[in-house]
Amino acid sequence: MFTDRIEGKWIEAFQTVFGLCKVDLGEQVAILSETQSRAVNVHLAELALCGMGARPFHVVMPTPVQSAPVPVRSTGASEALQNNSAAVAA
Repeated sequence: MFTDRIEGKWIEAFQTVFGLCKVDLGEQVAILSETQSRAVNVHLAELALCGMGARPFHVVMPTPVQSAPVPVRSTGASEALQNNSAAVAA
């Protein structure tokens, strides 16, 4: 059975992406995830942001029933916010 494992190369990859997003030292960054998100990806995001000196926090939304005719999992697309203004404000 495959077990997810956090490796330095993946933390570095996430840091590269966050760097392209111009995440700054001390910046508060929301990590938006769903209840069905892969935990390893959420952890990688947090570790990468902490390693960059950012201040991450988590917003976890319930994964909605899929409305698309094909799976959208692991594409980066998400309908979890569902126009929830409080979650968007976070």
